[in-house]
Amino acid sequence: MVWQVAEVVADERGLRQLRFDSLTTCERCLAGQGCGAGVFSRLFARRHACLRLPADAHWEPGQRVRVGLTAQAVLLMALVLYGLPLVGFFTGATACHFLLLEHAWRDPLALLAGLTLGLLGCLPARLGWASGVNPQIEALSCSEAL
Repeated sequence: MVWQVAEVVADERGLRQLRFDSLTTCERCLAGQGCGAGVFSRLFARRHACLRLPADAHWEPGQRVRVGLTAQAVLLMALVLYGLPLVGFFTGATACHFLLLEHAWRDPLALLAGLTLGLLGCLPARLGWASGVNPQIEALSCSEAL
């Protein structure tokens, strides 16, 4: 299992969500001993990631939990989020490049076709194609982060 610590928060409608800390707080990554995601996350300013909890969730706001996914689920999500757009881009660009061998606009049209199919490859992730991946949530023994 791959684990990440989160905090249960309530939104303005009272629904509960899990808020994940930004990766800049990972001391191992910042020291160059981890996966490096903390270093790269400083390049892109982003808000905390949130995950909605089901309505029958028994977690209280302010409670710290850990959320885990299997390695297979992480691999599936990586393929959906990164692999499909990449395959779409290369397929569109290559197909258009070879279909328009003698056309003056061959390269710009191949780029446009690649970008179009790459964006279409993002749709499964946007539509929740792999939403059947359910994380395991466990309470931590302490309420404050150490």
